[in-house]
Amino acid sequence: MITSLAIKSIKATLFFSLYLILSTSVFAAEPTNDQPASVAEAKNEKSADREITLAELGNLAERWFKMEALVGYHADTKIRINLSKAPLSYGQFLSQLNINGYTAYKSNGYIQIIPNREARNVAIPFVEKNKSYLEDEYVTDVLTTEKACAPRVLAVIRPLIPAYGFLSVSEESNALIVVDTYGNIQRIKTVIKALEAKLDKKEECVSIKNNTVPPEKK
Repeated sequence: MITSLAIKSIKATLFFSLYLILSTSVFAAEPTNDQPASVAEAKNEKSADREITLAELGNLAERWFKMEALVGYHADTKIRINLSKAPLSYGQFLSQLNINGYTAYKSNGYIQIIPNREARNVAIPFVEKNKSYLEDEYVTDVLTTEKACAPRVLAVIRPLIPAYGFLSVSEESNALIVVDTYGNIQRIKTVIKALEAKLDKKEECVSIKNNTVPPEKK
């Protein structure tokens, strides 16, 4: 009788231990309340982040945007890109290129992929009124000032322009010519507006060349 009870007790203990092991395995496999599906999602995001050549990206762009892509001598260059949201929108495509030091622009029915340092030398869009542009789209714009002198503004905003951008001043028209991403140009406009808000009246502009104040008109 005692032997029978002992055997039953051992069996019960073994069964309970096995139950605990299986339960622990199941709970460990399921995400906790504190980390819903974020761990799994992070793994998926990481797996979608991979190295591809610009030629391969050009092939993807042709499928996404229904335009032929030109890459040129950079075709074998590898960049790291996240394809978790593929197909990408054109804005996302530009953003992922930009973070890798490249950009793209549309010309003659092609999407041309180039290093962003070359953007100021090609036929990128000139900003027009009432037309929308993407944040990471490279554009050319002319920024005019109302009260501040453009040469003085130039010195303030020059550090905001990346090395591969372009910034120059036209003293005659009191304007700045800039080539950069549309998003950064909007930031520069905001800075200029803030600077001019501090001025009570229009500045007397001094010529950079001869450092003299232009004579007053009679």
